[in-house]
This record gives sequence, C-alpha cells and structure tokens, in this order.
Amino acid sequence: MAGQMSNWPSLLSPSSAENYRQCPKSFHFKKVLRRNSYSTLASAAGRLTHLVLDEIFEHDSNNRTPSTAKDLVGPAWRAISNPLVEVDQCVDSIESQIRIRNGLWRHAVQPGSPEEAKLAFDFEDYSRLARPGSEEEARILKVSKRFVTSYFKHEDPSGINPIGRELHLEAEIQGVTIHGFIDRLDRVGSATSNGSLVINDYKTGKTPRAEDVSSRFFGLRMYALMVAENYSDIPSHVRLLYVRAQQGNGIKAEKVTKESLATTARQVVQIRNSIEQSADLNRWPAKTGPLCLYCDFRAECPEGSSYVPMNPYPKRSTGGNSSAHTQRRNPPSRSSLSKPKEVGRPTPKSTAPRAPATKRRAPTSKKGRSKSSRKKTQFTLGWAFGLGVILGLASQSFFVGLVMLVVGAWIGRAAFSTSERNRKRYWAGRNRR
Repeated sequence: MAGQMSNWPSLLSPSSAENYRQCPKSFHFKKVLRRNSYSTLASAAGRLTHLVLDEIFEHDSNNRTPSTAKDLVGPAWRAISNPLVEVDQCVDSIESQIRIRNGLWRHAVQPGSPEEAKLAFDFEDYSRLARPGSEEEARILKVSKRFVTSYFKHEDPSGINPIGRELHLEAEIQGVTIHGFIDRLDRVGSATSNGSLVINDYKTGKTPRAEDVSSRFFGLRMYALMVAENYSDIPSHVRLLYVRAQQGNGIKAEKVTKESLATTARQVVQIRNSIEQSADLNRWPAKTGPLCLYCDFRAECPEGSSYVPMNPYPKRSTGGNSSAHTQRRNPPSRSSLSKPKEVGRPTPKSTAPRAPATKRRAPTSKKGRSKSSRKKTQFTLGWAFGLGVILGLASQSFFVGLVMLVVGAWIGRAAFSTSERNRKRYWAGRNRR
C-alpha cells in the first residue's frame, strides 16, 4: 500500500474525487501512474473561456462588456498556448498583463520545477492541437468568443465584486485533507461582511437535464466544505454557470445547509477509504459508460475499448470482410498458428470471379441496421408531419399540407444523410490522430 499511495497526491480535490467516482481505472491512470491527458478543441476552448471570464473582473465595472470579453480571447489564447516566452517576445499590452497576473512567463517559473514541466507540456499539447494560424486555432477562438458572449445573458458582471477568483482553499475534513480552486466566490445581499457567500463554477459543457442536475453539484459541495472551514461561515448557495446556454437559463443553483455539508463530508471520507482500499489491493475496476468515448486511456483499457470500439467505422478490407479491430480483439489461438489449415481443392463456387474489393461492404449487424432505419424513419416522419401540419394549418389548404408532407419527407431523408456523413467524418478524423 505504501508504494501505491506514495504515487498520488495526499490532497484530495473535487476533480480527483469525481474522477474516482466515475471510474477508478481512469483515476489510476491519472493520479497513480501520472499519465497526461491531452487536450481537445472543446477542452482548450473551455480553459480559454475560464481565463477570459476571470480576466473580465480586472476591468472597471463599466468596461465589463461582451466586446471587452471578446477582445480578451486572442491575447489570453496566446498566453496559455505559449506560456514560456521571454518578456521581449511579447509586444501586446493586454497579453502582457494576462501573463503577469497568471505567471505565464519564462522567468516566472523555476527551471526544472514541476510548474515548468507542466507549462512545457501545455505548449507541446496546444502546438499539436492547434498550430498558430491554423483552422483549429480559429475554431477554438470562435467557440470561446461565443461562450464569453453568451455568458452575459445569464448575469451582469458590472454589478459583481468577487471576494475571490481562482481562489485556492484547503481544509481537513475528518482526517481527509481536501483542496481546490474556486472559479469565483461572491458575497451577496449586503455590502458589509454580513452578506451571504455564494460559490460560482463556470461550465462550458451542455446544460444537463433536470434529473441530472443534482449529481453535477458534488464538486461544489466539496468547495462549500472548504469555504465553511476557512471563512467560519456556511455559504448560502452554490451555482453552476453553463455559459454556452443561449436562452439565459444556464444558471443552476443549490442551497447549502448543515445537513448537506455533513452528507458531503461522509461521502468524502468514503471516497478516500475506497481509494486506499483500491491501492492496498491494487485493484482499479473500470466503470464503462458513455464517458468511455472521451477517455484518453481507452486504447489501454480492455473494458473501455470493448464498450466503445476504437474504430466504429473501420476501413474496408481488401481480402475479407472482418475489421482490423475484430482481429485485434480476437487473435488466433496458438494451436491455429502452429498447425496451419490444409488448403483443399478449389470448388466451382470458390473459383467464380469475385466482386472488386471496393464494391464489397463490411457486414452490418441486424441491430445496427434496425437502429439506423429507426433514426432515418424518425427524421423523415418528423420533417414530413412538421412541415405538412404547420404549413397546412397556416395556409388552411389541404393541398398545401399534402405537398409539404412530401417536401418534408425529402428534407428529413437529406438531413439524416448529412448527419451520418458528419458522424463518419468525425470518426475518420479521430482514427487518423
């Protein structure tokens, strides 16, 4: 146990606790084996958006506008994508200020320190993901600008004066030391110290369904424990700000009570005990699910790669109809390798000319065909009845409604085909990386 536990940090953060709850095997890769996670376009845009929303509060309340936030996107991206530059290499004043406040200079880190190693990895990671001037970089900037603009639909930062931003807190809960960085801590309801504390966490993912919202608050409940220990004041609420939501309904709040804090404390102790037990037994079971699709370690995880195949759209084989992925998962047995099969005489059927390899399709399972057919039918009927009923009622003409049924069916089939092409193009891009 000592050898296992010494490889991961003694402090438990909300992200690592949530990581273990979701999948102990992923936790083992990240925290025990210290494997790096590589960025995606979505995660890069998310980190950039967090930095811009933090930097907006460095401006006067009158200048906390969508245009100011969009102007910060470019300099902030240059700062985080190339964090180890010399002072004379930066001529942009906004970028310089961002680098100064966040320590993103070559001279700001100790040579050979863990901080330098992390920033060097960030530089390599972002250089691989989006080279300067590339289409990928343009997409990251465009997405981040859209996020920071939609943020203003949820709240007005001109009237907010946070008491902490990117605030690092640490607390000991029943013998377990927890720590983390809070995106923003506000004191609301009063200009004095008697105002209630509110913890805010920015999210750039999709807004969860109503039945899934409660589970997303676990990390913020741990932050509430830290705030209660450090400020001797129980926060009144924790808030998730889903900034990508366009309708202004991206704020999800939960009230904090003594009972909820006690429940969270028990959960933290249970997670810590479970981690110690996994380390003691050296057992890190995998929990398969939809998140396997986005796991950096799926190729090394038999359970994850079985749940979500590495290549759901394999290249066609020129000699047979089995995919390379199936061959990797089902290697030939030792007996079949040592005793080659006898080759019999070709029968008339086997000597018949075969279709060109390019025209042969990889077999599709009956389940896959039925699912695709259902989706195609849903697209077709949805568009047909939608256009037919709406335009038929609007024009009060049965003939127009009938024509629109046909037009809607055609549009639905075209939309389904476009969706399938985009899905296959996405997987082809992932397989090339």
